[in-house]
Amino acid sequence: MFDETHILRLLFVINSTKGKPELQSKAFQCTQNLVSTHQHLIVRIIDSPSADNLIASIGDCQAILHDAINERKYTVAISCAKLLYTISHIALASRDRNAMDIDVPIISRLHQTVNEVIDALSTGINNLIKSTRFGSTPKLLCGTYNAKLKELLKMKARYCTLLNEWDFEASFKEAYQTLLLANDEVAAILLPYLTFLLQQCRQVPSWLAESVTDKLKEGMNKSSMFINLVKLLLHTSSTEELTAKVISLLHVYGSWDDTNEMFTSNCWNIYLISLEAGRRGWFALMQAIVRSLFKKVQSEESAYWLRALGSLAYAETQVPNNIGTVTANIVDSVTKHYVMTLEALKALNGLGKETSVQLYFVEMRMEMNVIIQLALSTLNMDTNDDTALIRQSRWMQECADRFRNLAIRFNLSEQPVEVDDKEILHVLATYNTCILACEYAARSFAASNNLFFCVNPTLIPILMDDRVDDDSTSNLRESNLMKICRKFVKTVAEWEKVSGLESNQRHEQRSQHMKTALEAILRTPFILPKAFFKCSGRMPIPKLKHTC
Repeated sequence: MFDETHILRLLFVINSTKGKPELQSKAFQCTQNLVSTHQHLIVRIIDSPSADNLIASIGDCQAILHDAINERKYTVAISCAKLLYTISHIALASRDRNAMDIDVPIISRLHQTVNEVIDALSTGINNLIKSTRFGSTPKLLCGTYNAKLKELLKMKARYCTLLNEWDFEASFKEAYQTLLLANDEVAAILLPYLTFLLQQCRQVPSWLAESVTDKLKEGMNKSSMFINLVKLLLHTSSTEELTAKVISLLHVYGSWDDTNEMFTSNCWNIYLISLEAGRRGWFALMQAIVRSLFKKVQSEESAYWLRALGSLAYAETQVPNNIGTVTANIVDSVTKHYVMTLEALKALNGLGKETSVQLYFVEMRMEMNVIIQLALSTLNMDTNDDTALIRQSRWMQECADRFRNLAIRFNLSEQPVEVDDKEILHVLATYNTCILACEYAARSFAASNNLFFCVNPTLIPILMDDRVDDDSTSNLRESNLMKICRKFVKTVAEWEKVSGLESNQRHEQRSQHMKTALEAILRTPFILPKAFFKCSGRMPIPKLKHTC
């Protein structure tokens, strides 16, 4: 039977193993797999007298890591770092949150280990970047070194998340300065790392937008650097002023032709930027780019694809702009552009291109927005008498029914194609929760003494969640939409607990709560997974004129 003694013995053996780096690396990999499979054994060791032996093994493993970094044996260093991360992650995740670190010596030791490993990984990362920057690495080894650099950055990012007090903003600033000095290949590797750090920051650094726009002006001649900086900028919030600045810079980068209103160079790179803009919610930028690129397409399928993207971007820019002025004409105008998007995607289907996922997301977004607009119109009804209140309640009940039907149609079990993309599943789950939250609020608002309904099980974890919705304790990685929905559901759950208010005051309060939440949902940019914009395999690749 495999138990704690086997784990400790195995750690002792691999730390004593000397030989070829490949063999040593494989030994660490096998041990990591065993530790991952038997996590409960690590937890037992922590709470037993054998904890000292584990601490000793961790120290030996650390020494091997440092030696491997200094000797540039990066394969061994990466495997060793992964093993240490697995042990640290299991131990720190299992600790009693109410206990002080001093009460559990191994936890305090692990925090020290994590900090020391981060320092060691930083040394390895800096060495690799310097080697590529100053040309001291043979060309044949550059590809290998870049792969090692990518792995070291991944490991450093993971280790940083183990420390609650880690300063992600400082790490982001340091990595950003490195990006500015790196060559194109290293910059491309650093971008995902920077993106991860930015997502962990509690707020976007105030200096980022201005710094990136200044660097973009200097980097017009380095396409890779220009594209990477724009992609990084798109992780910030879109504003009219910032969008105008980016468009102005793109005009220079793409040699804008004022007469024909189109780009004449770097069109493909600008097209890639438009896709990233759509993925990050910069739909005004996406629309401006796609509209100009439409004049450069050479194939029918490319025209349909860009038309679909352009119509979707236009619809998304109009939704938040028209909040508070909901009229039938405005709703019809926005819906018309969603329909145009669907028609273009269906035309692509007719040309043999698979667009089921795109159709699925656009249909969901269109129908959800229409129902939310209907609910807002219902909330704005005059309710001066009992008859009007009954009518409003009946209409809100109809909105709730439509939300429920939408949630049933667009749940994870009703996907149009086999999907194993975690991001797609996450986005679908987020919108499903959002729709169910709207249904819950609509039914609660319309509730009367003779009406009973069950809360959807999907919302129960939110209702049971005791977390305080405080921006100071959140990070950018958490979806803004989920934060809105969590707050919305909890607010609705508190309605029945409110006392001391007259009936009309309660009605007005609930109405205002719903308006605030529904408008916030409409203002949240459409969340689209990367696969929506994928232009390889079954997805169309726009063919642009060679002059571009």
